[in-house]
Amino acid sequence: MKNYTKSTYINLLLISALFLLASQNSFAQVEEEAKEDQTNIPRLIREGTTYLGASVGLNIAQTKLPNGESELNVNGGGKAQYAFADYFAFGGEFVVSGYVPASEIVPSTWIIAMGPSLSFFIPNNSPLTPYAGASGGYAHVLIGENQEDESGSFYSGNLGVVYEVNHFFGIGLEYSYSKFNFANNVSSFSLGGFGLGVFFSL
Repeated sequence: MKNYTKSTYINLLLISALFLLASQNSFAQVEEEAKEDQTNIPRLIREGTTYLGASVGLNIAQTKLPNGESELNVNGGGKAQYAFADYFAFGGEFVVSGYVPASEIVPSTWIIAMGPSLSFFIPNNSPLTPYAGASGGYAHVLIGENQEDESGSFYSGNLGVVYEVNHFFGIGLEYSYSKFNFANNVSSFSLGGFGLGVFFSL
């Protein structure tokens, strides 16, 4: 009888210990889930969504029109991308750039470019989401008062951060570098500078 009682107590103690351990793990899990809920940021860019972006910025332009001196350039653009995952999106981009102001060194010049684009995002427990992107494709340049035109290609890269206000809207700051290649008058042309952007999720 004593052996039965001892074994019963031992089993009860073991069961109690396992229950307390399970309860502790359960409470820890609930606490962790609550903590995650507190840091659950409404994501603008998330898997399965399409988002639109628009930006405007100032750049320092390096060009060979005609002697390679730097000029201040303003650019604007837009893009539409589909997020295949929380961290990856693919779509298309449209860019318009022009010199401000035009000078004797560099005549009035406008560039229109478009092509596919992709972006990589780093989701975290903050509304600030860093990202990096790249694009490339077709470019067209209009030069001078006579609007001489040439066709060529471009590629571009950017680094930035977007503040995700809610599921539908965000604002961003980015640094971008773009390289344009044309056949005749412009052998190489590059832009580098900062821009402000807005993001909308559909």
